[in-house]
Amino acid sequence: MAFRDTFGGQQDYLVGASWRIGPGGLFDFGRKRSAESRLSIAKLSSDKLLDDMTRQVVEAFTRWQSLADQLDTVKRALAAAEEGLRLAQQRKEFAGGHRVGNHSGRAGPHPRAVGLFEDCG
Repeated sequence: MAFRDTFGGQQDYLVGASWRIGPGGLFDFGRKRSAESRLSIAKLSSDKLLDDMTRQVVEAFTRWQSLADQLDTVKRALAAAEEGLRLAQQRKEFAGGHRVGNHSGRAGPHPRAVGLFEDCG
């Protein structure tokens, strides 16, 4: 027996929606609080990481500044020592009437003379 469609092209649709009430569904306040706590922990962790990164950058910059200042001080001390050596050699040249060479085999100023010129410049 075959059924004939006597009402034309008609189709039925059924739309349904359901909500779970209680644990795991609507009004599950424990689950909501748990999610909010996890979010709060993630935000605190992110803030802590940002603070740590900021601290490291500030420390690195401060160290860089300090090393640059130390390098500048060493350059000035070297220039003062070289000038002291030049002046000492000129004094020897004029005092003895002849040039006195460096017979010790060392290059540069005598180690005890380097400290004499620290405050110069």
